[in-house]
Amino acid sequence: MKLTLSVLFVLFPTLGFGADAYKCEIHGGYGLVDSGEFVETAWAKMWVGREFIVDKDSGKMIGGFSNSGTGGDPKVLDRGSTDQAFKVITIYKPMTAVDYLYVQEFNENAEKPFFL
Repeated sequence: MKLTLSVLFVLFPTLGFGADAYKCEIHGGYGLVDSGEFVETAWAKMWVGREFIVDKDSGKMIGGFSNSGTGGDPKVLDRGSTDQAFKVITIYKPMTAVDYLYVQEFNENAEKPFFL
């Protein structure tokens, strides 16, 4: 039996800790189902309401969601700009799981949508 888990979190970070970190709150959670669609799942919804902080220099996340200290090795791919999104990829070993964080740094609103 092969288990595949994909989750898309809808998040809205606020630059409340200076320009070098995002404070994030999870507003929705979706999982990939057999039909190939992203739908709300019980597992993904359990993350709703959790908060965490993303360090923009290292890509490390701490709080209600963490990508370091659990075999994760985050790498900032793009710090973002007025034209580009902030992007982090985290590879977890030894199981080779991957997380991708995408923040709309270019969005002019104080709350910048992103997904994980």
